[in-house]
Amino acid sequence: MARRNAKTNKSVAMAALKRKKRLETQLQQIDGTLTTLETQRITLESANTNTAVLTTMGDAARAMRRAHADMDVEKVHDLMDDISEQQQVNIRKHEPRRRIQLSITTTYDARTTSRWPQR
Repeated sequence: MARRNAKTNKSVAMAALKRKKRLETQLQQIDGTLTTLETQRITLESANTNTAVLTTMGDAARAMRRAHADMDVEKVHDLMDDISEQQQVNIRKHEPRRRIQLSITTTYDARTTSRWPQR
């Protein structure tokens, strides 16, 4: 509008330029406000995340305290001894079967290797 009236009507052209300048300033202010709002939103999201993390860490600490409340070194040693004993029982229980399997495998290997010539 300013260009159109620049040669014929100077007052209309000046008013159009002033309006354009005012609108540009207003646009910059709105853009600054939007930037500030976006920064505040990100800050709030970060604060909420930090709060959730700290709450979860506190819950985990309390759960670990409860889990370890009844546990002491002697109980752990007893538990490890029980596990070791059960492993030994399992080994003794399966030893006859392991020997039979080993015997069958050894016999089979001896038969199959004698039939076929070595390369």
